[in-house]
Amino acid sequence: MSAVSFASEPGVENRDEINTNNSQINFNKYEKEGSETYKDDIRNDKVFLKRKTIDTDSDRIETFSTSKFYTDSTQKYYIVQFDGIIKQKWKQQLENKVVNIINYIPNNAYLVKMDGSTKSGIEQMENVQWVGVFKPAYKISDQISNSEKASVNVTINIFKSSNISPVVEKVEKLNGSILQKYRNSLNVVIDKKNISQIAELNQISYIQQYTEPTLLNNKARQITNVSYVETCYNLNGDGQVIAVADSGIDSGADNETMHPDLNGSFKDIINYAGSDAADHNGHGTHVTGTVTGNGSARGAAPKSDIVFQALGDDDGNLTADINIYRLFSEAYNKSARIHTNSWGFVSELNDYGEHAKSVDEFMWDHKDMLILFAAGNEGDTEDNESISRPSTAKNCLTVGATENNRSSMGYSSDDVDEIAYFSSRGPTNDSRIKPDVVAPGTNILSTKANITSAENDYTYMSGTSMATPHVAGTASLVRQYYMDNLSVTPSASLIKTTLINGAYDITPVRYGDLQTQPNYVQGWGRLDVEKSIKSIQKGNIYYSDGVKLNTREVAETKIYVNNSSNPLKVTIGWTDYPGESYSSKALINDLDLTVIGPNGTDYYGNSEVVTSGHDRTNNIEEIDIMNPDTGVYTIKVDGYNVPQNPQPFSMVISGSIEKVKISSIEISPQNPTIYDNQTVLFNADIYDKNGNKINETVYWSSNNTTVGTINSTGYFTANVSGTANITANKDGTSNSTTVTVEKQPPELTNINVTPLDPIIYTNQTLDFDANTTDQYGNEVDVNVNWSVGNDSVGNINDTGTFTPNKTGITNITAKNGSIKDVTNITVKEIPYLDYANITVNSTRINANQSSIIPIDNPDLKFSLLTKDQYGDPYSFEPEWYSNNTTVGTINQSTGVFEINDTGLTKIYWTNSTNDTITGDTIENNITFDIQERKFDAIKITNVVSEFRPGNTHDFNATPVDQFGDGYEVIVNWTSSNLDVGTINNSTGVFNAVNTGSTNITAKNGSINNTFTIDVVKDEVESSTDSSSSGSSGSGGGAGGGNTGEEYENIKEELVQQEYVNYGEQVSYEFRTKENKIKRVQFEAKKTAGKVETRIEVLKDKSALVDENAPDKVYQNMNIWVGKAGFNNNIKNASIDFDVEKSWIEENDINESTIKMCRYHDDKWNKLQTQKLTENETVIKYRANTPGFSPFAITGENINKQDINTNSEDSELDGSNHTSINDNQTTKTANNTTMQSSGNGDVIGIGAWDMSWLILAIISIVVSISIYIKKRGT
Repeated sequence: MSAVSFASEPGVENRDEINTNNSQINFNKYEKEGSETYKDDIRNDKVFLKRKTIDTDSDRIETFSTSKFYTDSTQKYYIVQFDGIIKQKWKQQLENKVVNIINYIPNNAYLVKMDGSTKSGIEQMENVQWVGVFKPAYKISDQISNSEKASVNVTINIFKSSNISPVVEKVEKLNGSILQKYRNSLNVVIDKKNISQIAELNQISYIQQYTEPTLLNNKARQITNVSYVETCYNLNGDGQVIAVADSGIDSGADNETMHPDLNGSFKDIINYAGSDAADHNGHGTHVTGTVTGNGSARGAAPKSDIVFQALGDDDGNLTADINIYRLFSEAYNKSARIHTNSWGFVSELNDYGEHAKSVDEFMWDHKDMLILFAAGNEGDTEDNESISRPSTAKNCLTVGATENNRSSMGYSSDDVDEIAYFSSRGPTNDSRIKPDVVAPGTNILSTKANITSAENDYTYMSGTSMATPHVAGTASLVRQYYMDNLSVTPSASLIKTTLINGAYDITPVRYGDLQTQPNYVQGWGRLDVEKSIKSIQKGNIYYSDGVKLNTREVAETKIYVNNSSNPLKVTIGWTDYPGESYSSKALINDLDLTVIGPNGTDYYGNSEVVTSGHDRTNNIEEIDIMNPDTGVYTIKVDGYNVPQNPQPFSMVISGSIEKVKISSIEISPQNPTIYDNQTVLFNADIYDKNGNKINETVYWSSNNTTVGTINSTGYFTANVSGTANITANKDGTSNSTTVTVEKQPPELTNINVTPLDPIIYTNQTLDFDANTTDQYGNEVDVNVNWSVGNDSVGNINDTGTFTPNKTGITNITAKNGSIKDVTNITVKEIPYLDYANITVNSTRINANQSSIIPIDNPDLKFSLLTKDQYGDPYSFEPEWYSNNTTVGTINQSTGVFEINDTGLTKIYWTNSTNDTITGDTIENNITFDIQERKFDAIKITNVVSEFRPGNTHDFNATPVDQFGDGYEVIVNWTSSNLDVGTINNSTGVFNAVNTGSTNITAKNGSINNTFTIDVVKDEVESSTDSSSSGSSGSGGGAGGGNTGEEYENIKEELVQQEYVNYGEQVSYEFRTKENKIKRVQFEAKKTAGKVETRIEVLKDKSALVDENAPDKVYQNMNIWVGKAGFNNNIKNASIDFDVEKSWIEENDINESTIKMCRYHDDKWNKLQTQKLTENETVIKYRANTPGFSPFAITGENINKQDINTNSEDSELDGSNHTSINDNQTTKTANNTTMQSSGNGDVIGIGAWDMSWLILAIISIVVSISIYIKKRGT
């Protein structure tokens, strides 16, 4: 067997190349050009669901609200249909709009998850045909809707990304019984009337009728030629691992108790249902013997290793609890790459449901595992459409049964070319071909389970159950051949395609005028492994595996048929992306097979079952030409519609074929001469040994890429002068020619006019210049013609001199032939001085007010800022003057002012050059007063207002003059209350003595500065302080890690320390994943040094509280700041926290109801909470809090009725938490009193609460009265 690889010429981008052996056929892979359009036979106005085919033309855009159908989530599921085959860029645009694509739905649609705001943007996309809600009615199968039973047994399927918990809660609320819980589904018994309520849940994808799995019950080796390939090619399954899932296996242990034909064959035995893996039915033992038996009734692969998965219980029945994906995963993890299953579900025949989807999903995820299923035994000669589930899956190999060659046992096994009467027939509900192949299934002799009967080692059984393991064993032989002889590890689709390509067309006579294969009875024919393996051995069959295609990509190859007496058969297969149980069409990625004969005839895949054009239904396509003309055939695989891209495929070609042998290549033009920077297109004509022209693509190359380069299509681009050899190569045959590149003669290529966009005045002229260069950048001596665009503005002569006529703008052009350059010139009026302003190099002088400067100030430098009428700088030389030369003198030209004495002076300037000045003469001046320095004030630079007894502090005093500069005088210090504190008269060192207040004064003469300081007691921690006791405390923890919380309840503990200084904002940052609190912050009312904040992230509610927080709790925690009573030292406290969006969605939380709750005064109080921002995963909030204690983050379910929670959103603005512990009272809108608890948690009393309060007070009064009466007091 030779490898077919889809490859390209070396160096060409976006091509796949596979070289598996020396007999490779090269396949070109390319994308169709925009002008090469498809014949689009997909209806763009239909979306195919099982419950309804939606006509999207009747309602172009659905505009109704999804709340009509769903109330439990902010994000909903929608169907988005495009107006044609989906292009990759359309899909990318959809994903860029933060849309979660669930899967493709035929035709041209995706099921997506998005919110309403995103939906409006999707509707505006250019190529979107229609957007509609995925309605609850679409999720309920017809079998359930049509059922007359009051109670139904159903399978509820859940979207992968969804949380199953709300579904469980809903089922239990509706009194449903959950029988089994799987990865993404539930088996439930529930009243039929409640099904619609389940379907309304956003998490639900599809609800279908539940059914339990059923078992689908040797000359077969000779009929399928297994014996031949074992003898001739030593193919016996050696090194292959096959998984068998069935009722059980003989004794259940791989030891001397096992059937002698099977003992030692097991890699592993896994029990799923019964007390052990023993076979209480006999079915599994018979099936396993058909696979690998090595005795008298020899299996197809006697040297293979078996992973057996026992699904039967102790009564011989299959378990209902089959998680198909897990079943395959466990076998795969034990190295099984063939998996055979002779069981299925016989309700909802021909349907593509969740089980079939799981098969396809696993094979898409594990493309090297071939899974086989028996088609079922529900067949009837007069009735098709009886395929059991999950053999309706696209990717598995579905096996039907033919008759055996045991005429002595009756009519059911007397014609090997007949279908067994019981074998299930297709098509599936979406018209796919099933079964894929057939094999002997009547009166099959194989191993018998000793546990069922002690007599004999073998027994006869009939059914597709018997045909399927035989095909599984044969598949392992094909896999063995690829691995041992071709060093190739084949994909599941390659093994499947190889078996189908070699299948024999039996065309059963009892079906009258039934067409040849493929058809819905035999699929692609009866298994014939000799034809597959023998053809490989002869070398006239080719294969390809794993080439990937996107939409509009094409893989193409050519073969040569040298003998028309043998059929030409081309088969492709691909493991398709899993479909959806709610869709009425299973195929997702659609590839097209086309073969073009030597005479130009087009052949399409599966033309026997497709009335015209290409197959739009199956993921196996075959073209069978019985008597092909000799010559070259072109084979194409077209990525017609690949919405879940890319799609790999496998191909097998058989017949009297060989690679197209190239004899010669002719290149044109021969030996051309071109100039540098020019291009020339080379063509290559390819001829075979008979002189026939072959339409193939060559690989072009240049031996001198400095001179020029050539691309894949033959375009040569010259770079520099020189010569290069151009070679065209195809499969080792080549030809060359020479291209000569010469330098082009110089010619004018560029004119550059200078100056660029000049500005002149009406009294000026300007000379333009034109720089002329050739293509090499050298100057060229040529004349240019000058012209002006608007001669009323000015004129230009032949030499480029421009003379203005008036103000305005015009263009100037220099031109020679077709080469030119253009610039603009602006003519303005003659400028004049329009603005002047005095500036000075001293910050002490303000031009807009009287200023003072010291007499010892350095010289001042005055300047004049001038502008013309256009706002441009104006060159002007003013003369400077001072009106008081006694105070100082100024240099008339430089503007430098020298200070001589104290006093007032004015600086001004005059126009000495007769420059034109607009309007009135511009005048401005600066007046300032020169003064001697004098002592003016005392500044205290380090005031501290609060001390503890025993504290000392060194105060600093700075005397300054009237200019704010330092002044040297002696400062004396005094304290007004020596009992509170003393201060050193000269040094300013203060000693705090007792508590109280004192005024500190710094003084020199009549100038002084006085401030007040307080001496207060140290804060003392008190265990009896009511402000820190239990959960009723106003905040701080007990300190030292002893908070009173139970150790077992603490999930994570975080501690941060920060310095707390009076008047500063203090922030504690926390960044661990488990902790949802990200920041604790407050404003300090006192300096307290280093203060510790401790967060205890809890597993459950705090041990310090009596009840759970209201609503749905996201996180419980304790937050402690400082020691007991520390809350008195802070204000404006807040807590920043994160809430994950996944929790909000999974629990159907209304994000606007998320609050931080604080436990205080023996009850939960909701704090004022605001949303800050959000990203893809979390929403960030901030809650204002009057103190620190146990907390909980909570939120309300969307469906929860509004409840009057009077304590919600406590108002923590400046009016009621400036002093955190002050009792405050405020009025609500309805004049109900809102009383603070003393810690800032506001407690509201509504009208209903007031009634209860009055009753409580009356009850207390009555009780007290009775008590007093009894005491006689």
